[in-house]
Amino acid sequence: MQRIVRVTPPSPPAPPPAEPIARQLELSLSEFQEITGIDNTNTIELFDALPLYQQQAYSVPTDAPRVERLEFRKRTITTTVKPAGIIVDDKMRYTFAGTREQLVEHTLRKMLSEPGDHVRFIQDTNGMVIPTLMITPYMLRKRLIEIGHGFKIAEIRQALDILGNTKFIVTINSGSEVVDLESEKAIIGRSHRTPRSDESGERSREQITLHPLVLKSIVERSYRQLNWRKFTSIKRPGARWLYARLIHHFTGADRQGGMFSRPYNIDLETILASSGMRRYVSRAGVPLVKDNVRQVRLDLAELSEKGILDSLRPYNERLRKARDVGKTRGPARVVGAVWELFLGSDTAEEIVRTNVKMKTANASIERE
Repeated sequence: MQRIVRVTPPSPPAPPPAEPIARQLELSLSEFQEITGIDNTNTIELFDALPLYQQQAYSVPTDAPRVERLEFRKRTITTTVKPAGIIVDDKMRYTFAGTREQLVEHTLRKMLSEPGDHVRFIQDTNGMVIPTLMITPYMLRKRLIEIGHGFKIAEIRQALDILGNTKFIVTINSGSEVVDLESEKAIIGRSHRTPRSDESGERSREQITLHPLVLKSIVERSYRQLNWRKFTSIKRPGARWLYARLIHHFTGADRQGGMFSRPYNIDLETILASSGMRRYVSRAGVPLVKDNVRQVRLDLAELSEKGILDSLRPYNERLRKARDVGKTRGPARVVGAVWELFLGSDTAEEIVRTNVKMKTANASIERE
């Protein structure tokens, strides 16, 4: 008689204990806060390259997602951003996050970089212990007033509602396969206690976590310092985006900057895919690239006025033109553009200081 042997398959490996992971996050956040300093905020790797915020309010089917394809660090990335469904006047309304929500999220990010009792480590629904902001709408409003944005409490609550309901997913084409990076999540995680009679926002409680991509960047030290006052003094959202982009990506800037220094190159398609700028089109659906070029020029003009770009020679512009198929006469249309950006001396020094600071931090970690 043949003997039957039952083989029990091996159990899957147990997940790493939560305590060491939490400890790593705590150490990384402490380092993040120390490196940042009180005068700075940070750009975040990948997260800040995604088109999560609309620069201009305009008519689009707001129940449809925004899908953008872009090149990031030599990889093709597709971002799908779903509009937030919020209740307005007892009706469901769909809306994308805009410049107000972007300012609120940047302020939350700034608050996370500051040590204090408002940052605590709390276990989330997945059992992970992660840094969490414990704040009130009143506290957030005070911070926004300090940078020149006097939103009402109701507007701040709505902005938090939109941030907590705007979900997105990122897919990366690795060459051999397409991979979803993180599961679909909202820009922020949020739970709150809001008394209906609390008009000042002082008695309401907000418990907010930032997106996993932000925490990943903190752990990996792939963030870059950004002058908070300078960043928030910029009026045009496209100019703010360009300033942050320069600081994060142009790590090879010459120390003095100026019109004869090494320039930073960026093309219009990168700006359109990442910044949230509206893609202008005619009623017939033809891209009006010249209108987008005009918006970029206005952004660059503000950066020059602020001294972020060199005042004498802020940029060189190269337009790409083409005629419509079948046309051999008449002026060619603008179909693309590339800019060479020349840094002001203060911006160049800011980048060099950040290079030194991050190199020192990395060397310190390696010694440990």
